[in-house]
Amino acid sequence: MKRNMEGIIKRFWNRVDMSAGDDCCWDWQGVKRNGYGVMIVQGKKKSTHRFSYELSNGIKLTSDKYVCHKCDNPACCNPKHLFLGTHIDNMSDAIKKGRLNWQTKLLIPRKLTNEQVISARIKYQQGFSVRGMAKKLCVDQKTLRQAIRGVTYAEIHKP
Repeated sequence: MKRNMEGIIKRFWNRVDMSAGDDCCWDWQGVKRNGYGVMIVQGKKKSTHRFSYELSNGIKLTSDKYVCHKCDNPACCNPKHLFLGTHIDNMSDAIKKGRLNWQTKLLIPRKLTNEQVISARIKYQQGFSVRGMAKKLCVDQKTLRQAIRGVTYAEIHKP
């Protein structure tokens, strides 16, 4: 059993992209459902961010506990970006970050703050590269490019 678990842990970390660095998101590269990484652990489906939290904190989570993302990236498995909470904590976090739309009850994940988008748009006009800014913001270049062009974050007025 221990040997089998060691193999599962090794396969897990091999599917986590940590190339952006310790402080950035570590995205799950395997199967995803609704943006969240999933894998089979000892015959049961497990969310990869929960598995990462359990491994990093040496605990086994009960079903009433939520592992929430500080980064709002459901594919992220970086233990620095995860915190333990309840359903209420998770909803409060979503409301505080403006991800909960009360009319449609839709969660809208956002990787950038409004201030970061405005700053990136200004810097882009000044000649800064998307690649360099994306790396500093720990987001994919496509994510930042869409924010700069207004494909996403359209509600933020361009400078």
